[in-house]
Amino acid sequence: MSWKFEVHGAATSGVYRTLFIAVRRLWKLPGAGWFLLAFLLYNNGMQAVTSLVGTYAVEEIGISQDSLVIAILAVQFVAFAGALVAGRLAERYGGRRVLQGLLVAWTLTVVTGALVPDEAFFAFLTLCVGAGLVVGGTYALSRSVFIRLVPKDQTAEFIGIFEMVNRCLAFLGTSAFGIVLQVSGSYRLAWLSILVFFVAGGVTLVLGVKGRGAGGSLKERKTAHG
Repeated sequence: MSWKFEVHGAATSGVYRTLFIAVRRLWKLPGAGWFLLAFLLYNNGMQAVTSLVGTYAVEEIGISQDSLVIAILAVQFVAFAGALVAGRLAERYGGRRVLQGLLVAWTLTVVTGALVPDEAFFAFLTLCVGAGLVVGGTYALSRSVFIRLVPKDQTAEFIGIFEMVNRCLAFLGTSAFGIVLQVSGSYRLAWLSILVFFVAGGVTLVLGVKGRGAGGSLKERKTAHG
């Protein structure tokens, strides 16, 4: 049995070592580093919206559980279509530019959500449909753009970092929501706190484009989604 644990430990150690090396290499890829920071910020906002919208709807707006199920099903239905539309737009205008537009849409979604009247199911349903249209495209385009900012022969290593940020560092938005709710006692103010992550992510995304500069160490692969 012991040799199995040794093999598993060695494999795990190798994975972490590879991730650590890839993180160090990000210092030489300022474009990828800036983009990953932007993704960290707006992904926290996106994860907070998708995970807390049900609680917000029931506790603050007064939506029933049955109506909430309908709204969630509507999100699932339109999310795939939204990802397809985002992909088509990226082919025409570029992935980064479309991402900026999606972050504007997310910002409007959060602001609109804070203004939904009590027990207004159809207004809430419209909000959910809007969020569903952008949620699929945001993640897919983010991954696509990031891949094109890193060396082709090291894609697997950097995707590991991307997924680590996506899955392991996505607690900031929900934490901010909880802290604001605890301090203010208002679900609407807590919901608006999520806005900070989309705004900060959008600003960082723009700064990352300017920060690459001419003659930088990054040589981005030219593709439709880049």
